[in-house]
Amino acid sequence: MIPFCFPIVYQVKEFKEIQLSQQTPKTDLLILNSDKKYILYLFLGLSLLSIGQEEKTNRWKKYHYDVLGEVWIGYLNPQFYGDNFLAKAFDVGEGVVLGINGLPDHKWYAGVQFSSFRGNVSNTSRVGFFDSSRIQQINVTGGYSFSKKESRFSMKGGVGFGYVDLRNERNFERFRDNGFTVMGGLTFSCRLNTFFGLYALLQHLWYFLDIDVPPEERSFFRTVTLFAPSVGIKFSFL
Repeated sequence: MIPFCFPIVYQVKEFKEIQLSQQTPKTDLLILNSDKKYILYLFLGLSLLSIGQEEKTNRWKKYHYDVLGEVWIGYLNPQFYGDNFLAKAFDVGEGVVLGINGLPDHKWYAGVQFSSFRGNVSNTSRVGFFDSSRIQQINVTGGYSFSKKESRFSMKGGVGFGYVDLRNERNFERFRDNGFTVMGGLTFSCRLNTFFGLYALLQHLWYFLDIDVPPEERSFFRTVTLFAPSVGIKFSFL
């Protein structure tokens, strides 16, 4: 019986080996298909990621230019001229200017501007009743932008009016004069990124002051002309 069973077992063994050898290519094909699926999933994932990045970039570009307002602060160099007491009898120093603008439309704006600087009397024969003055003013402004919405560079023209306050000092005595202002100017600016930028402002102002002086001195003390350039930084909010 043993010699008879051995060939049968051997044949069965050979048959299983043949089956395994025939199944091996199928297994390799399954592994290859699995690798293709992983590559396909990876490709789809990268494609979705690139689409998401493109949409994010588009949103960045959209919101980059949709500015609702801006705050700016800068160095002010006031230059009085003409026949008036601030031009003829004052040594005026540098100051600071601060402003905020709302931009309901990218072509039009409205805002508020504040500035402050100090001057000392240099000609006591013309101005002898105080020694120095702190000059502060606040203006309501509005204007128009001449630049495209998508441009980083802009030029705005504006006008405004407001209130000016002179806080005068002589020794330990203090008193105040005031009046109203009219202004006009051009602003040039460049946005460095979404939020920050630089600006330069060329501005002309007229002061109409209510100072109690003799009639012959009214034109000298009551009407003042001023060129006030400034440079600084601005912050845009979306």
